[in-house]
Amino acid sequence: MRLVALVWLTLALLLGAGCAAPASTDWWSVGLLDTETYPPGPGLGAGWGVTPTAIDGYDSWDHQATRYLGFYRDNGPDWTGPAGFYGSDYRSPLAPGQTKAWTDLYLSFAPDTQPDVRRYLYSRNTVPGYEPPPGWLYTLYLDRVSDGVTYSGPYSWTLVPGGPSGFMIPLPRAATPDAWHGYRFHFEAAPVPEPSSLLALAGGLAALGLRRKRR
Repeated sequence: MRLVALVWLTLALLLGAGCAAPASTDWWSVGLLDTETYPPGPGLGAGWGVTPTAIDGYDSWDHQATRYLGFYRDNGPDWTGPAGFYGSDYRSPLAPGQTKAWTDLYLSFAPDTQPDVRRYLYSRNTVPGYEPPPGWLYTLYLDRVSDGVTYSGPYSWTLVPGGPSGFMIPLPRAATPDAWHGYRFHFEAAPVPEPSSLLALAGGLAALGLRRKRR
């Protein structure tokens, strides 16, 4: 009896999570900020998000920036702007159920940076009032660790809209201005599971519970 009740409680929680209606995706902005203090002080920053007047390729929302922190974009069919590092990358709004990824976000260090441990604040709201809406999962991934660093994780951080969060990563022992030897991240906005997927999962849990009960 307790197991059946637990299965139904799980189902209720899953359905509650899946039925959360996405808010407007017309404009939101997040970013990564290099800072030694918390709350954050001055530092290098990169921002990204969506806005109705942007396209997924190069446009006036995308601005070139320092090579120490930025998205690297190269000439190609999906990028008509100059090749180089960009401190911002804004896209068109997400459609219901759509996934978008912001790739090749590089973080390196100036030659005179002292080899210690620095705090990097992942800012969830770089433009006041334009937080990412519910209805999607927001994840920052670490794809490459900087040369000269011993690091055992974590390799991903989940964004929960509503405030900033900080995390620590070590500086390279031999600081270099070369971004290709630095850290590389990517960010993904993906829809939460549909209620049908959650029902299938809950059904599997219920079947497992019945099997155990029969045993």
